[in-house]
Amino acid sequence: MTHSGCRRARTNLQNERGTILISSLAIIIILLTIFLAALSYGLTRYGTHIRDRNALLATNLAEAGINRGLDRLNNEGHFSDTLIVETPNGGRYQTSVRAWGPYWLITSDGDYANQTVQATAIIGSAPPDQFEAAITACNENYPLVAAGHTRIYGDVNTGPLGLNQGRIKGEGRRKQEFHWGEVRILENLEIPSLDTTVLNRYRAHVQSGRLNPTTIISGSLEISLDSREPIREGTIQIENNLAIRDYASEAAGVIHSLFVGGYVEIGGTCRISGLVEIVAEGPIHLTDSSVLDNVLLVSSDSIVISGDATFSGIAISTKSIEVKENARLAYPSLLLLDFAENESDEKPELRLTSRGDLESLCFVVFNREDRSRPRSLLYLDSTSSFTGFLVSQADADLRGSVRGSVVTEQFHYSLPPTTYINWIRDLFIHRQGLGFSPILPVLEKSRVTDQYAIMRLDIAL
Repeated sequence: MTHSGCRRARTNLQNERGTILISSLAIIIILLTIFLAALSYGLTRYGTHIRDRNALLATNLAEAGINRGLDRLNNEGHFSDTLIVETPNGGRYQTSVRAWGPYWLITSDGDYANQTVQATAIIGSAPPDQFEAAITACNENYPLVAAGHTRIYGDVNTGPLGLNQGRIKGEGRRKQEFHWGEVRILENLEIPSLDTTVLNRYRAHVQSGRLNPTTIISGSLEISLDSREPIREGTIQIENNLAIRDYASEAAGVIHSLFVGGYVEIGGTCRISGLVEIVAEGPIHLTDSSVLDNVLLVSSDSIVISGDATFSGIAISTKSIEVKENARLAYPSLLLLDFAENESDEKPELRLTSRGDLESLCFVVFNREDRSRPRSLLYLDSTSSFTGFLVSQADADLRGSVRGSVVTEQFHYSLPPTTYINWIRDLFIHRQGLGFSPILPVLEKSRVTDQYAIMRLDIAL
């Protein structure tokens, strides 16, 4: 081999060695990249697993706090202290209770490792036995009379004068069957009474919020999509009026309280959910296609739900409540006409005239025992269909369709110049049409055999 040939051979050998080195380095880099990616993925999955496990344990602790609070309510009736429990696994939960309208509101914070979960539960009373019947009419001085096209599917509880069929002036004679069920003749029928302890604690809370707000806004406030003004946390006092339009808010686990000196208008495409409390001296109007979920509305004047609005929550008025046009009511919800707090001589009314779905509403009318004052009226229009419980401590004029149960002191039908006491006309009621048992506001325990029950449970991380 010549000198030049040897040099070419050495050069080729060096090139091959260089190629092998580069290939080896490339393989090492690829394997290292794969290893690091796998390690990063594994660490991420492990971290996610730990966070999910901690969040699950915190959720379990928060729910345990709700159950512990519910047990205390069942055993003690109510409690005012904050319950803090340390658990053997290093976690803890903190539970407190307050009045939320005529319900109890239990709040529980579950803490484990670096995760905190808040659970809130609205607590009411399981329905007493009279709600197993389609109708309970408590007036013992008048018979219960069914007229017109009335159809009753379910049992009837009534006073000693029983259930009869009658004819309103101007009607033809009707002999067809109108009742399918048992008639129970009972004495001393009583309408379930709301627990004054809960109501008084809530009224004290309202008074305290008005006197000790965390923020005061002079004049009026408008909250809209353009204004980007959030519903703030804490207790806000608004001097005049409040308008909310085309606004979306979800108050998860945090109570927002708005105390308004004037009226409140909620319209447009509002979507408000969570523990939002709006207390107004003037009327409250929910309209357009607004949706309120789990919101508490309180008015010293009137509450009107109209348009295509949807309401699920608690609405309390001392003057009047009206649901009209195509507005919807969705369970869990309660409309409460609290005439006990109204000193006016006006006749308070709770009117359901909407053509929309009035589903699963627990409807309560609360009236003074002062018989000299105007009697409040619960009215269901002939074009309206209702699902749930209807309770009136005064008069009820029901002409539409009810799937559920009605408990009232007496029925009332007026065809001037005649007033028909304890008469029903053109009511269709089907007790078994209600496929579940709504939870009532907290009732006087002396008249309730069942314990408290959870109406709504929400979990927020």
